[in-house]
Amino acid sequence: MTLQEKDHAYLWHPYQAHTNAPSNRVIVRGSGSLLFDESGASYIDAISSWWVNLHGHAHPALSAALARQSAQLEHVIFARHTHPPAIALAEQLLALFPGMQKVFYSDNGSTAVEVALKMSLQYHQHRGEDRKIFVALGDAYHGDTFGAMSVSARSMFTQAFDRQLFDIIALPSVEDEKQLEAAFDAVCARQDIAAFIYEPCIQGSAGMKMYGVGLLDRLLQKAQANGILLIADEVMTGFGRSETLFVSDQLHTSPDMVCLSKGITGGTMPFGATLATSAMYSAFAFTSMDKTFFHGHSYTGNPLACAVALVSLKLLLDPQCFAQREMIARLHQQFVDTLQDQPQATRIRHKGTIVAWDVDSAEKGYGSPLREKAIPYYAERGILIRPLGETMYILPPYCITEQELTHVYDTTISFLQDL
Repeated sequence: MTLQEKDHAYLWHPYQAHTNAPSNRVIVRGSGSLLFDESGASYIDAISSWWVNLHGHAHPALSAALARQSAQLEHVIFARHTHPPAIALAEQLLALFPGMQKVFYSDNGSTAVEVALKMSLQYHQHRGEDRKIFVALGDAYHGDTFGAMSVSARSMFTQAFDRQLFDIIALPSVEDEKQLEAAFDAVCARQDIAAFIYEPCIQGSAGMKMYGVGLLDRLLQKAQANGILLIADEVMTGFGRSETLFVSDQLHTSPDMVCLSKGITGGTMPFGATLATSAMYSAFAFTSMDKTFFHGHSYTGNPLACAVALVSLKLLLDPQCFAQREMIARLHQQFVDTLQDQPQATRIRHKGTIVAWDVDSAEKGYGSPLREKAIPYYAERGILIRPLGETMYILPPYCITEQELTHVYDTTISFLQDL
C-alpha cells in the first residue's frame, strides 16, 4: 500500500468526514515557511499549521534545543519534582505578564482553558461565594474538551454533546456592540457569575472576527468591578500575532488568568500554560488536602517542551523577528487595499500578522463548500490554506519572505476572480 492508502486504512483525522473525503497529503519534511510532500512538491504554509508555527518548520535552534534536552532529561513527574527548564520558562513568561505570579503547565489550549475554568470555580468555593456561572462572548471557541466546549458557542462542533455541557451565559456577537454591552450590564448585576472568558479582540475559529480594544476594556472593567474573574484566552492571539506580543498588552485591565498554547513552543512540541495572579494562588493556600487544586497530566511541565519554548521565546523577542512581523503587517495592509477592489471579498479585516476576508457563499458557516474549492486551488499553486467556513485568511510563520507572501496574495486574487 502507498502511504496515502495506509493513512486511509489506519488513521482517524480531525474535522473530516469519512465518506468521500479526499486523500490526505503526505508531508515528509519542512523548512522555513515551506512544507514538502512525498513527491518533493513544496507548499507555503500560509496558516502556520493551525496557527502554531511561529519561526518556520524544522528551525535549527528549536531542533538543537530539543536534542540537547532529550540527551539530558526527557521527562520527570511534575508532582513533588521540578527541573531547570520549567523554572526558567515560568520566570520568562511571568516577566511578559507583570500582573501574573504563578504558572500552571498543561498540554494544549483546551487543557489550559480547563485549568482556568476549574481554578475559577474552586477560587469562589474557597471564599464561600456561590458563583458558578461562566460568561462567554457570542461565537466563542475555547477548545474541544468538555469544559472548553461548554464555554464555546453551540455549533456543529458541540451538537453531539450539547446535553452534557454545562450552562453558561452566551453574550451577543461582538459585531453588535450596543446589544453586547447591554447584555453584559445585565450580567454584571448578578451575584452568581464566576468568570468571564474571552478571546481578546480576535475570535479565531469563529471566522477571524475582530473587535475593538475599547469595547473589550469596557467589558473587563465592568466585570472586575463586580467581582467577576477574567480569563484571557490568548491561545491563538498570543506570541506576536496581533500588533503586540499579546493582545492583553493593549488593554488597561489585567486578567486574573491567561491561557497560552499554540505558538508557545513555535509549533515544535504540544504544550499549554495557565498563568494566574497572586490573589488566585492565595485562595488555595490551605493545609487541608481537600482544598488542593486537583488537576494534572502525565506530561505536565515536560522538560522537552519547556526547553523548546525557552528558545522560541528568545527568537520571538529578537529584533529580527519583530522586523519580520512588521513586514508581514505592512504587506497585509497593502493587500487589504488590493482586496477592496475585489467584489467577491467582503468584510475585509486585518490585525498584525493576520488578514481575513469573507467570500460570498450561499451556504454559511463551517459547512460552506468554499473549503473544497479553495484548498485544492491553492495547493496546485504550492500553498497550504484552510478556510473557516466562508472566511479565508492568511496567518503565516514569521520567517515567510516578501516573495512568498506576494505569491499567496496573487493566488488569492486569481482565486477570487475565477469563482
